[in-house]
Amino acid sequence: MSDREPVQARVNTCRFCAEVIQAAAVKCKHCGSWVDGSGGASNGIAAMLSFFIPGVGQMYRGKIGRGLAWMLLTIVGWFFGLLLVIAAPIAILVHILCVLDAASVGGRVPLRLAITLDLILIAGAALLFWAVVAQHAPRTSALPASLPPPEAPFVCGAGEGQRAG
Repeated sequence: MSDREPVQARVNTCRFCAEVIQAAAVKCKHCGSWVDGSGGASNGIAAMLSFFIPGVGQMYRGKIGRGLAWMLLTIVGWFFGLLLVIAAPIAILVHILCVLDAASVGGRVPLRLAITLDLILIAGAALLFWAVVAQHAPRTSALPASLPPPEAPFVCGAGEGQRAG
């Protein structure tokens, strides 16, 4: 055996995402979870933060971009959910998904589902807005009110209706 032979590194499996990581790792490079339980973000605190301010729980866990996306999606959801009372259950669902995503270790809630729900909310709001505007728009005739009424049609040989030429 020579001194130059590679020494096989000791490895473990992450208990959260089941990926192979080095035995000395403190934090999983795949899912971001604290492997040894030291100083990691608490699932409960992340969930509470996202309950009160959507997206902050994800930011607390170190996923800033994901937190900003959830914050935007939840705000848009609540805007249209309050605008259209019938859409409020979808807004509540998006908010619940945000809280569940913050509490899950690897962000297991699909962000695409929230985007799809928000697009449904936006389409519904646009449809309602169009329906309300179309119903309450003032109806006008083709001719403005300032024009005089049309003259009687010119008929050849009708006597009075003839114009001097």
